[in-house]
Amino acid sequence: MDKKKEILAKIEDAGRAILIDALLEEVLRGRGEVSEEEIQRYYKENPTLFKEPQEIKIRHIVVNTEPTLKEVVTKLSQGEPFEKLASAYNVGNFKEDGEI
Repeated sequence: MDKKKEILAKIEDAGRAILIDALLEEVLRGRGEVSEEEIQRYYKENPTLFKEPQEIKIRHIVVNTEPTLKEVVTKLSQGEPFEKLASAYNVGNFKEDGEI
């Protein structure tokens, strides 16, 4: 008996979805084309919607000993790429390039 109720509920949900789709189609009919001017106006009136938030990437190298730390710092100061050193020296479950 519970299966029958489940099936009836799914049929009702499907019917509602079909009605909603039909209603939306009817309401939106004729609104499919937007002029270039409307696009520009919307863009100018809503600048915050089109700005990407500032992104900051943080990377680190985790080592077990102070001598290893000094070695890494020396190599960094000599211009070795951070990603290469992170890949070689990072311990634990950290990404290979040191990105957090």
